[in-house]
Amino acid sequence: MKMSGGFVYVVEATLPLLAYGLIFYRVPTLRVMQGGTVLQVGTTVGIIGGTLQIIQLALENFGRRIGENSSVTLAFMLSAFLIWGAAGFRVTRKTDEFKMGVIASCWGAMVSVLMAVTFGLALMTANIPSPAYVATWNEFKQSGWSNAHAFAIANSLEAVLGHLVIGPVAGTLFGILGVVAAKLLPDRRTLRHFPSNVKN
Repeated sequence: MKMSGGFVYVVEATLPLLAYGLIFYRVPTLRVMQGGTVLQVGTTVGIIGGTLQIIQLALENFGRRIGENSSVTLAFMLSAFLIWGAAGFRVTRKTDEFKMGVIASCWGAMVSVLMAVTFGLALMTANIPSPAYVATWNEFKQSGWSNAHAFAIANSLEAVLGHLVIGPVAGTLFGILGVVAAKLLPDRRTLRHFPSNVKN
C-alpha cells in the first residue's frame, strides 16, 4: 500500500471479487435458472476449466516454471475456452435456446476463473516469488518500485483483475461459437429418424 499506485491494485482486485460474489448469490435464484440445465452444465464445465487453470498455475510456480512457457499457457487457455464453448453447444442442443447456451458458457467461465483466482491468491500468501527473482522481471524494472516483494503481490492482484474481467468475455464469445455450432451441425437424433432410403 506504501508503493505508488498500490491502493489501486487492491481496489481493482477487490471490486470484481465482490461483484462475482453478488452474481453467484443472485443468479441461481432467478426464475430463468430454475430448470437446472444452465447452472448444471455451466458449473460442471467451469470446474473442469478451473482445474486446467489451476494445473497451469501449479506448473508455473512448482514445475520449474513450465507454466510460463507461452506455448504451454496458450494450450491451457485454448483448452479452457473450448470447454466453455462446449457448454454453449450442450445447453443449446438440450434447450434449443440461444440465450441459455451463452449464459451457460459465461457461467462456466466465471466458475473457472474464480477457481483460478482463489488458487492464485492462496499461492500469493504461501509462495510469493523471491525478491531476487522478481527483480529480474522487466515489469518490475519499468515500474519504478523499489520493493520487489510488494511488486510480486501487486502483480498477483493485477492478474486477479485480468482473469475476472477476461473470463466472462471469453466465455461469452466461445459460448456464441458453441451455440452457432449447435444450430448449424446436424443433430444425431434428427439424423437417426431421417429416412435413409427415400425414393424419388
